[in-house]
Amino acid sequence: MKKKGIISLILGVITGATVGVLFSPDKGENIRKNIKSKIKKEKWVDKAKSFFKDLKNELKEEFDDLKKELKEEVKEAKESNKKED
Repeated sequence: MKKKGIISLILGVITGATVGVLFSPDKGENIRKNIKSKIKKEKWVDKAKSFFKDLKNELKEEFDDLKKELKEEVKEAKESNKKED
């Protein structure tokens, strides 16, 4: 549930930034220059890539764990079914 909230937060920030840029009174060229300088200074792209890479790895681990648990449950159910026959 936490990951859903994080993803929703990120999408909200991106949406808000996009709307802000679209309705900005400044020229597009100036906006692009400002965005590029901020990205270079704060390295947001690298931070975002790192965040999503970590998130992907965490989700993969959880998926693998769930898959393993499901296989064990299916195996137990099959064995239980054989004992009943």
